Amino acid sequence: MILQIFSILLIAIFLWIGFSEVFAEDLDLQLLTLEKTAILEFTNTSNQTLSSFRLWVGDEFSFTSFKTEYGWVGSKNSQGVLVFNSSNPLGYGDSVKIGVKTDYQNISINWKAISSNSKIIKTGIAKPTPETSILFLQNTTSVIQPEFRIIPENPRVDTSIRIVGKHFEGNASLDLFLHDKKLDSLKTDNDGNFIFTTHIPSFIEPGNVDFVIKTRNGHQVTFSTFLKKPIIEKEIPNIKLSSSINSEIISRGDKVEFSGKVTPGTTVFSSTYDQAGNLISESHTVSDENGNWFISQKSSNYKLGQYVTHITDNKTQDHSLIAMEQAFNTIKQKIGNGSTIIFHTNGTID
Repeated sequence: MILQIFSILLIAIFLWIGFSEVFAEDLDLQLLTLEKTAILEFTNTSNQTLSSFRLWVGDEFSFTSFKTEYGWVGSKNSQGVLVFNSSNPLGYGDSVKIGVKTDYQNISINWKAISSNSKIIKTGIAKPTPETSILFLQNTTSVIQPEFRIIPENPRVDTSIRIVGKHFEGNASLDLFLHDKKLDSLKTDNDGNFIFTTHIPSFIEPGNVDFVIKTRNGHQVTFSTFLKKPIIEKEIPNIKLSSSINSEIISRGDKVEFSGKVTPGTTVFSSTYDQAGNLISESHTVSDENGNWFISQKSSNYKLGQYVTHITDNKTQDHSLIAMEQAFNTIKQKIGNGSTIIFHTNGTID
């Protein structure tokens, strides 16, 4: 009888110890999986705050991407371990979701939970099973890491750029830095997104640069790019239109050539009319970087008589009176605003 009672006590003590080890959990883990994707939801059931998690897989496997809730910052170290930290630790009953993607399906994931005072609270292995495999929920509260981009992607010094960001904390104040120089401050909308424009100062050196957005709690996101040299615009002089004709003597078959100066890059038009006011020919050209322009007309298209050529840049207009005869010479070569060129024949008109 005494032996039976002693045996019952031993069994009771064993069961009590066993169940204590099973149910006295310091952390609750819920695992959801789909192919290469896994979502781990950790809930703190200990009396300590949790501020860090470590996730790793076997040597033959690796993580290809990860995501987590805002307030937690994730990184991957040289050993392939995912490290998640937060400046707002999990208290009792608080939870956090972490999403990971691996290079193979249904891989067991090792994990470790660490308290705010760097004490290991619990370690374990998340093993995918048929019960954990479900369709990925599109309305999961997990979000990808905050990110931003620059438009254009490779801007120039001393130009304006557009910054587009998403997945930051809603209604958060952020600071934009170029290396260690603060460029601007901005604020996200309710969804944690933003679009704003800023200017790259002229004193910034071109080359490989890092644009960094910093949150007020010390987290930062980086965008690396190449900064091009600024475009140095040459000052364009303002030159009033001037024109001249090519020769004092022009015979049938010769080219009538006009040239002059005007503001660089200006379009110069020429229109030639007969005595009845009919348009005989027209042409145009663009002045070069020094303001020079040139227009050539064939006199063989003209009948004997007088013609007027108007030359204009739509600001100033010059007039040229051309007498088309077998051979003639000019009294005046330079053509000014409103000038008239008179030609005298030294041939006979049939």
